[in-house]
Amino acid sequence: MHEHGTGEGNGGLCGAFHGVGVVWRRLYHPRHACECRSPANGQDALDSSVDVPENPRVRVGIDYDAGEVVVFHRHPAGEFPGHGQREIFHGRVARWADLPQPCRQALLEARMVTATGEIV
Repeated sequence: MHEHGTGEGNGGLCGAFHGVGVVWRRLYHPRHACECRSPANGQDALDSSVDVPENPRVRVGIDYDAGEVVVFHRHPAGEFPGHGQREIFHGRVARWADLPQPCRQALLEARMVTATGEIV
């Protein structure tokens, strides 16, 4: 279970935007076999993120201030005690080379990156 707090942005553990909470913290992501860094400006990246059509539990966005791609995993409303019926998004920084093709495609279609992964 993840820790939750009330801080926002830059290392805060839980922020809110229009009823959506974001969880950030350093975690080990077994699927990607790496220790994935939390986004510096996760709430901003979530605010401008787009859905990944192939996976309704995933969104992808850009932290423009830090110049990083951020992948968000959606947790169902009510999954985390104390957060009511808000969806929680779990964000991690990802390198372009490590992004699954559906995430790349979503960013390309939203014109947020170039074909080589450069942030627009």
